[in-house]
Amino acid sequence: MRLHGWECLIKACRQHYDQYPEDFFNWCAVEHTPDSIIFVKAYADCTEYNVLEIDINKPLEDQVREKLDEIENAKKYNEEKIREQELKTLKRLQEKYKTETT
Repeated sequence: MRLHGWECLIKACRQHYDQYPEDFFNWCAVEHTPDSIIFVKAYADCTEYNVLEIDINKPLEDQVREKLDEIENAKKYNEEKIREQELKTLKRLQEKYKTETT
């Protein structure tokens, strides 16, 4: 069974995963803590990245849904900030050109 959207849990090396989706996790070491499984990708320059961490105490479906919700909320927040900034700019320009024409 393939869980739709699970890729949102990838924390690092997403571009590399996208290039080699069938092989990528074969190149990762698997570590664990009492509460999680962690996929770690090491590169030749000695850098290591925690690519994916799965909480074994919570259903994977819940983790994916929570992450997708977090991403959606961040997107909405950023869009709102952009709208607010654009509105400030619009008001500033309206005031500027209103005073220049009167």
